[in-house]
Amino acid sequence: MNIQEGITAFESGDFEKALKIFMPMAEQGDPVAQAYLGEMYEIGEGIKEDAAQAFKWFRKAAEQGYGKAQYNLGLLYLSGKGVKRDAEEGAKWIHKAAEQGHDMARSKLGDMPLDGLDERKNNILVGLGLQLRDAKEGHHSCMVPDG
Repeated sequence: MNIQEGITAFESGDFEKALKIFMPMAEQGDPVAQAYLGEMYEIGEGIKEDAAQAFKWFRKAAEQGYGKAQYNLGLLYLSGKGVKRDAEEGAKWIHKAAEQGHDMARSKLGDMPLDGLDERKNNILVGLGLQLRDAKEGHHSCMVPDG
């Protein structure tokens, strides 16, 4: 079995099969499998919901440079789910994911100064500037503010 089979199983809702594929791959260090396993723990699909395990697997994948995991890890830090809330650490991981072009991270990066979540750039003009830049580049998720 390969990673694509796991992703296909996950996306089709066959979480039991996805878990059987992702678990050994994640334990062997595959960042994509680790990120999907983290997501399964976070949402409680195919496995008992466990925010601490979600954090563990997102962190492993994020440290290997996987953008989706960096974004999800950042969100966990911002929310305090599975880890002590730390807005600065959350912002750091969101920034890393955005630097890799992760669309949702880029959008969140623009929102964070507006929401007061990024102490390093707690400035409404910075947030609006980031959103404008991303909209000009065609990142549609940045064109409509949340809320």
